[in-house]
Amino acid sequence: MIASRDVLAVTHATIALIANLGMASLAEGVEEPSQVAVLQSLGCRYAQGHFFSRPVRADRLLDGLEGNVAAARSRDHVEQDLAKDYDAA
Repeated sequence: MIASRDVLAVTHATIALIANLGMASLAEGVEEPSQVAVLQSLGCRYAQGHFFSRPVRADRLLDGLEGNVAAARSRDHVEQDLAKDYDAA
């Protein structure tokens, strides 16, 4: 979770600056659903981190994607929610 009001304020300002420049923000290091919720509320469009997937070796990436279609669809749903909330703002 975001630790303090100062961190939250800087995160919000950064996301707003990126949006005002016509770019999409990507949060890295997301590990918990509560972080996804905060980022969504601040208008962050994309996120990556252990919440979505642990690091995967390149030679196993395709095998993992092919063998885990349901999990990939679940992650896509969260990303679509991030995008939907961003577009609605």
